[in-house]
Amino acid sequence: MIRGILSNRKILDKLIMHLSFKSTIKMRQTNSKILRYELFGIIFIVLLGSSLHFTYELSGENPLVGAFSAVNESVWEH
Repeated sequence: MIRGILSNRKILDKLIMHLSFKSTIKMRQTNSKILRYELFGIIFIVLLGSSLHFTYELSGENPLVGAFSAVNESVWEH
């Protein structure tokens, strides 16, 4: 009887360790995916923001473009 209980306890302990290890791996994969999205977003925003500084002049001072980009480089537009 005691051997059966100890045997079941060992199996249960192994199962718990296995499941917690799998959830740790899944959490790391999820965190890695989020990190990739954040890095892509940072690079995208920096490139887009930098290019918007010059689009108004490059468009020949088009008013439609001026609605979305910096026009006179004032502190307000930064």
